[in-house]
Amino acid sequence: MTFMLQARYIDSTLVNTTWREGIEVDDNTVSSSTWFNGQIGYNGELSNGSTWNVSLNVQNLFDRNPPVIANFGNRGGSQTISDNYDAEGRRYQLSMNYNF
Repeated sequence: MTFMLQARYIDSTLVNTTWREGIEVDDNTVSSSTWFNGQIGYNGELSNGSTWNVSLNVQNLFDRNPPVIANFGNRGGSQTISDNYDAEGRRYQLSMNYNF
């Protein structure tokens, strides 16, 4: 049996380093974010020496939403999600391998 638990953490940061809070913007920060990935698997061997394994991988185990970042463009205000965070939500992957 194999088990894996991975934590991903991104510290809080500034939206724009040139903005001053209270003058250009009220809140210039993006909150920190932590999400977890997990995997469980099983390895086996057959009598002819072949090996096999099966595993289930879950990304974003607790389905945490990424922080929404305020933005401003030519047409007014908007919201974005940075590529640094997991924007796809929880997802599953089942893997089966056989080596002969």
